[in-house]
Amino acid sequence: MATVYLAHDLKHDRPVALKLLHPELTAALGPERFLREIRFAAQLQHPHILTLIDSGEIPPAGGSGTGLLYYVMPFVQGESLRDRLLRERRLPPVEAGRILQQVLDALSHAHRLGIVHRDIKPENIMLSGRHALVVDFGVAKAIAAGNGPEGTEAQKEFTVLTTLGLAIGTPAYMAPEQAAGQTTVDGRTDLYAVGLLGYEMLSGQPPFTGGTPQAIIAAHISRDPVPLGGMLPEALAAAIMRCLEKDPADRWQSAEEMLRELESFTTPAGGSSAESTASANGGGGRGRRGLVATGVLAVALGAWAWFGPVARSRDRAWAHEEAIPRLLTLAESAEWEEAYALAKTVERRVPGDSLFNALLPKFAQRSHIHTAPAGAEVWRKAYDAPDSAWELLGRTPLDDALMALSGPGGRFLDANRVRIQAPGYRTMQLVGVPFEDSVIDLDRDSAIPPEMVRVGGGSLIAQYPEFEGTEPVRLTDFLMDRFEVTNRDYRQFVDSGGYRRREFWTEPMERQGRTIPWQQAMALMQDRTGRTGPSTWEAGEYPAGKENDPVGGVSWYEAMAYARFMGKSLPTVVHWSRAASMRNSAWIVPASNFSGQAAVPVGSSRGISAFGTYDMAGNVREWCLNASGTQRYILGGGWNDPPYRFNDSYAQAPFDRSALNGIRLVRYEPSEQNLARAAAPSTQRLRDFLHVRPVSDAVFAAYRQMYEYDRKPLNARVLETVDEGDWTRELVRLDAAYAGDSLLLYLYLPKRGTRPVPAVVFFPSG
Repeated sequence: MATVYLAHDLKHDRPVALKLLHPELTAALGPERFLREIRFAAQLQHPHILTLIDSGEIPPAGGSGTGLLYYVMPFVQGESLRDRLLRERRLPPVEAGRILQQVLDALSHAHRLGIVHRDIKPENIMLSGRHALVVDFGVAKAIAAGNGPEGTEAQKEFTVLTTLGLAIGTPAYMAPEQAAGQTTVDGRTDLYAVGLLGYEMLSGQPPFTGGTPQAIIAAHISRDPVPLGGMLPEALAAAIMRCLEKDPADRWQSAEEMLRELESFTTPAGGSSAESTASANGGGGRGRRGLVATGVLAVALGAWAWFGPVARSRDRAWAHEEAIPRLLTLAESAEWEEAYALAKTVERRVPGDSLFNALLPKFAQRSHIHTAPAGAEVWRKAYDAPDSAWELLGRTPLDDALMALSGPGGRFLDANRVRIQAPGYRTMQLVGVPFEDSVIDLDRDSAIPPEMVRVGGGSLIAQYPEFEGTEPVRLTDFLMDRFEVTNRDYRQFVDSGGYRRREFWTEPMERQGRTIPWQQAMALMQDRTGRTGPSTWEAGEYPAGKENDPVGGVSWYEAMAYARFMGKSLPTVVHWSRAASMRNSAWIVPASNFSGQAAVPVGSSRGISAFGTYDMAGNVREWCLNASGTQRYILGGGWNDPPYRFNDSYAQAPFDRSALNGIRLVRYEPSEQNLARAAAPSTQRLRDFLHVRPVSDAVFAAYRQMYEYDRKPLNARVLETVDEGDWTRELVRLDAAYAGDSLLLYLYLPKRGTRPVPAVVFFPSG
């Protein structure tokens, strides 16, 4: 809603937060409406609510048009609850209960005056000493009728911002009734968000997560949270879970009611509430300083002012007036590598700057990299600059290694190629820091085969749409070939008589639904000249000059036999997807071979996945252990596949010997206990929509709201028409519903059948 400046109150000689509304909001509200709202918010005088100091209008230049609207709040010496959670992840139950108690005390006061906050979240809870402050009641809504007296003059004057069409609330902390677009919300909406606060403080994560705001909103409406458990006090866990009921009638009916419940087992530590308030007013905050009440981002957008003796230095002025605003602009446009380079410069010129450190998570990240043994060198370069020089970050243990961000909202470290090396140990080449454990175990040079890399285990699922909802399987670390099996590698198997040695061919040979004899199966595994070998070979030889190309044209049975010959195995779908790191596809796919021309020598395309494997996208497809019906999974896509095949699971008949079919091998730890689960035939969770119970009107309204668009003419143009016998195929271009773009589609019009023809929409892998 606004830009927030760290300002200096000349009259009272104190720092304050100056909130300046964005011009479009100023124009929509108007001065009179804005000042009515501020007059109402000024009634919120409470020890746990950030108070309003002043407000007003700056007249427009020249005396005509719309001026600037502002209000002033105290400057908070401390940190937000979000900062605390980023640092500590979860809080002790007594500490979490104390914070919830103070938040509820503030909300109880606001609700009595007829104000619902509507955006309770960790960013809007400031911590100063032992004192919690609820901030940003600028998006609050007056309750037409509720706990407070009906028909008060203040309620009549209060005009809510939702009438301007603003989206009020944050998806991760939005109650189901907010997500469904209901306009009649009350204090129980805030209590749902209080439950989310408590859940995150105690468990270390929100109850609902997702890759998009729409997915998170849908989860609030349709999914139940996993119950809190463990060593938590039962009464505290129950109080929080009651907040998260979908129906407001099943939640606590007032903040005061829940507050009384918490007071029965939550005791403030370190003195009375009066002492806590005095401590907070004294400014004895232990957190990072310089965080303005309405959140870190708002502070940054206005950090052009500097004052005080230190602020008069040239470097500090440059950092605050030029560099940090530029960093935020780069982050907004997702120019992460440029932001990283500038962040390093700022860190060098103004080390320890509190404003820079507070805002750093928005444009770069400090990573914790610990190794066993310690003392390993850690190097870094940009993913999309593989030929650039490596940059030394330091020696382990590292708790402040600066890394570039990537992905939507800058949540990932996939833009970083990382090298970890120590004398006598295997050098690791990674993308980001993908290991889940806090300490990375280095392997002795002789401990693992030179052609293999270590891939971190964990609680894993196959990262494909049809596997959504399957139970995770706990897997140990495993080894995987750095490259696909090459023609030269496979030649060893052929020359050793691999096609004649029955000990390598143990699976029943199934073709077209029946088992065939081994001799008959071997007769099917011939090259172009009738010799046994891959279908891409001739006269028992791979094409000249193609020794470093991946072997292609092999069936699943040949891949299994070769794996036994090498003393290794094919990967399961879970193991393969873990190593491939499809989440990094925005970086991996452009660096991989989807040329549509031919395979290329392994490792030449620079497409490296998280744990140091190459060419898992494109080049050749790679057979996996798991069955899908009568077929076997083969993943990653090949050089002639569309690039989205990297992110799509795909299965073929086990006797398929297409030129794109190749091999990559793994080796499992002897201690692996869940291999059978990971290798089990897929149980794809595909719904039969003919038998799905329709959703409620509220859920449907929420989903429909996500797909709103301007209903403008399609402006469809037929670019070509082709007669294909049974139908006419048209290539059509039409206007897309976004960004002035256009959309291409193929329209197949059957020549026979009853009109009108029902439409069938087909999107590959959809």
